[in-house]
Amino acid sequence: MVKIEKLTGEDGKPDLRVVLDRSKIHDVGKPAIGNFLCKLQLYKSTADVEAGRKMYSHYSEVSDSAEPHFLSLRQIVLDRKQPRKLFVQHHTCLEGESVSLKSYEATSSGLIQSFVDRFPSQDLDTQLLDLWDRDARMY
Repeated sequence: MVKIEKLTGEDGKPDLRVVLDRSKIHDVGKPAIGNFLCKLQLYKSTADVEAGRKMYSHYSEVSDSAEPHFLSLRQIVLDRKQPRKLFVQHHTCLEGESVSLKSYEATSSGLIQSFVDRFPSQDLDTQLLDLWDRDARMY
């Protein structure tokens, strides 16, 4: 149902492509996920920690001796890893009769500066807790 292909990226470095055969989703994928989730639910419901850990270890272990193929795939993924993206919000500012938009760089300093501009007073914790209290009923 799923095939992982090794290829060379546009930059000449190793890369991966995950190919999904959509025609097998209902016949192969759905029953496999269903069986997996039933087994997981059984371990949770019966508090079988030992079996749950064994199952988790089985599906998450990547070792050189057991699966050298997956270890090489892991290395390609790690080599291609990009830094975590920062989502910095713009601010609209009211200046007299006009509204302006203030933008910030998508960096750590831009993120901090956006918070400083949005919450200029010294009592930031109280303001954030008030916002959280106001929105808590929606969650």
